[in-house]
Amino acid sequence: LPNLAEHTHILNPLTTKEADQRFPPWTQEHQAAFQAIKDLVVSPRCLATIDHDNPGDNWIFLTCDASNYHMGTI
Repeated sequence: LPNLAEHTHILNPLTTKEADQRFPPWTQEHQAAFQAIKDLVVSPRCLATIDHDNPGDNWIFLTCDASNYHMGTI
């Protein structure tokens, strides 16, 4: 998922122990980030059928994403 941390960094504070106690509100920014992540997950760039016996031009990549917020791999 390209640039995932750019979308998830606004959601990360909602997953802390402090958030469990103070129930922060779900804002339009949160909703926009969540929708952007959903759109990335179902995009043709991320979804592909892999034929391991005949890969052809389809390459399999390990993707890493690093930003000022977090790092992730898929």
